[in-house]
Amino acid sequence: TTGLKFTFKKEDKLVGMVFATSSEDAYYFPLRHRRIENVFDEDELTERLIEDFSEILTEIPLIVHNGSFDWRVMYDECGISINIKLDTLILFKLTLWNEDRTLALNLKDLSKTLLGHDSLTLDDLIIGGWSKNSDIDFRDLPLETTKYYGCMDGTNTFQIYEYAKKQGLIEYYNASHVTALESRFSKVIGYEEYYGHCV
Repeated sequence: TTGLKFTFKKEDKLVGMVFATSSEDAYYFPLRHRRIENVFDEDELTERLIEDFSEILTEIPLIVHNGSFDWRVMYDECGISINIKLDTLILFKLTLWNEDRTLALNLKDLSKTLLGHDSLTLDDLIIGGWSKNSDIDFRDLPLETTKYYGCMDGTNTFQIYEYAKKQGLIEYYNASHVTALESRFSKVIGYEEYYGHCV
């Protein structure tokens, strides 16, 4: 994405999507890059996302990290409400984080802590570091860099999910029901973050 501001104000944009099919295999689909060929033309992007990805996003149970953000991105882009089966951010917040409140729950830190993986950051990819005020964003990166960055997020999500399964975290913390419920509820959180919340 070009940033984190996905609300009704339509500030940031989806740049590409990644799907991991295993802990080692992920596929990146460039959508709005400036230096590489995109899979669709800009003028047909929303229509083609709905046509080509709607079934995957709405019918296949997805494992995501920070589901409310992913939901907002796809809702903003094409009105799709993604089918979140499990949110690994929620899984680890309900389990390990309750034992250690200093545990960072963002994907890159969890991958380092649990798997020993160093992950690329935008600061690693842009000479002089990334800045919110810069004219350079993820759309400007070359193909190889984009693939490594994007696919790593997909495989890391898959791998921390496998870690949780192998360690039996959901069972150990008796968190099966609440993890499933909270993961599904992340769509509601995404909706409230997108439109705002008023009680």
